[in-house]
Amino acid sequence: MAALDAVEEGCLRRGKTVGITGLDERSATLHRTLSGELSGSR
Repeated sequence: MAALDAVEEGCLRRGKTVGITGLDERSATLHRTLSGELSGSR
């Protein structure tokens, strides 16, 4: 999830619209739950 957050954050900083698709239900839930928490300590 940290890798997805890093890519998403980099794109957002450049003014891009970001959407992550293709995750199975379990992975999508994990991403929603953890998003920002893993990379937020930088």
